[in-house]
Amino acid sequence: MAREVNREEFRAYFYEALSIAAAQAEKEFRVNVPKHKSVELHGAGHGGDRVTPDVAADALYLGSERFYKLIDVLIKWIEGDTALVFVRVAGFEPCPWEETLDPGGLGPFKTTMLTADIREPLWDRVIRMLRLR
Repeated sequence: MAREVNREEFRAYFYEALSIAAAQAEKEFRVNVPKHKSVELHGAGHGGDRVTPDVAADALYLGSERFYKLIDVLIKWIEGDTALVFVRVAGFEPCPWEETLDPGGLGPFKTTMLTADIREPLWDRVIRMLRLR
């Protein structure tokens, strides 16, 4: 019998993936990743749209029995007090939970990808500091 994962369970897996991606970025780049997140969503009907984590989780959830096989999650950039999270659905056909990337763990979520340095560029930091005055 195929495992069923309801919307709330799926959302919990997604939020765990966000936390793991933040911890990996903090370790790799020695920065504090802000708690506030904005998701740049690729796939699931989105072409790089910026959405909230809740909107992203809802867009990624296909139902209790069908899931994307692989969803990449990584911290892409830090913009002031917000971490921009890159989330991309891989081009596989939806499948049962047991056929996702990690059925015994985070299911379809893959967090081991890292990108170039995520620290805020100096120019952005200067502009942010000027706005605070």
